[in-house]
Order: sequence, then C-alpha cells, then structure tokens
Amino acid sequence: MKNFGLGVLVAVVCSAGVGYTAQKSDDQVLREVRDRAEIEDLMWRYTRALDTTDADAYAAAYTADGQFSAGTNVTKGRDA
Repeated sequence: MKNFGLGVLVAVVCSAGVGYTAQKSDDQVLREVRDRAEIEDLMWRYTRALDTTDADAYAAAYTADGQFSAGTNVTKGRDA
C-alpha cells in the first residue's frame, strides 16, 4: 500500500511539473537552464577547491564581499 501511495504522489508531482513548465516562455526556460548550469559550475569549483586545499580557488568561489561563518568565527571578503 505504501508503494501505491508513493507512486500516486510521484505521478501528481510530475504532472504538476509538466503543467507548470508549459506556462513558461522559451526565454524563461533558457534562463533557468543557464542559471542551473552556472550554479552547478560554481558548486564544482567550490568542491574542487576544498578537495585540493587550494585556498585561492576556494576564495574565488565567493563574491568579493562574501562571508564565511564557522561558529562564532566570521571571515569577510576574499582577502581574509
């Protein structure tokens, strides 16, 4: 019974997504695709910088005025 309920939920969500997507213009869809690609690229650059302990690449993943917080320690800006 759980599997049936889960299947119905998935079907409803998928059909709702199709209806929502149909209302978007081509420009909106292309913008979303570009945005998602840029976000994914940023996430991979951030991950690679952490994995390779490359401090400069890590800082470059943030905006110039970005802020990193760890507990009560706050670091602001790329130079920091």
